[in-house]
Amino acid sequence: TDTSAAELRWLFLRMAKDPRIREKIEKEIDDNIGSTPPTYKDRVKFPFIVACVLETLRCHPFLPLSFPHKTTKDTRVGGVFI
Repeated sequence: TDTSAAELRWLFLRMAKDPRIREKIEKEIDDNIGSTPPTYKDRVKFPFIVACVLETLRCHPFLPLSFPHKTTKDTRVGGVFI
């Protein structure tokens, strides 16, 4: 779909700007399946790739509207006040 293609373009741009991301993705693929075509069940073997996709969706949402996010109370996450 167009939204999938748009998200992939953003991910490819991030990989082009930071070769370490591409290298880590390639290593994750090589270490887990090599040249074997991936299956749906293989997705659990790729936590870094999943994280990259989710981060791309977070940074570049495909919906024209995004909803504001806020905490319900003051909190700290990883030592950072939110």
